[in-house]
Amino acid sequence: MIYKEHKIIIFIIAIIAIIATALLLHHFNMQIDNTIIHNYASNIITFCSITVGFYIAGISSLLSSKYVEKLNTKDPFIKTQRKIHTVIYYFKYAIYLSLLTIILAFILIFNSIFSKFIIIILLSFTTTMIIINILFVILILKLLSDALIIQSRKE
Repeated sequence: MIYKEHKIIIFIIAIIAIIATALLLHHFNMQIDNTIIHNYASNIITFCSITVGFYIAGISSLLSSKYVEKLNTKDPFIKTQRKIHTVIYYFKYAIYLSLLTIILAFILIFNSIFSKFIIIILLSFTTTMIIINILFVILILKLLSDALIIQSRKE
């Protein structure tokens, strides 16, 4: 499991981003142009592909570091698991989120078969997932920078 405070932050971000995106798209009666949506979806696919690569590189760098030994202790915030399990959950959720975002972006590419309402919902969800993905990148970057500090210490 991931930490409760991060779950709450993700939930709040998701609610705000979904509502804000949907309201902005609907309120300003934005023209949903196929080219714009196609470009947006392509950018999302590129971004998420890069983040999946970042997560995989992060896992690989952690596995070959001294930091893994430090993670093999009880997690003070989640008593039922070790810190290494918490890290694994963060990476797993981040990768799943990126892959799900890529799938939604591919669905967005075929936007001409959907109604405007469905497109607004898809755009709201993909935008929200990108924001949450950025949060996961920040959290994992913090973890990797801590690992780098531990790795660079002399014994």
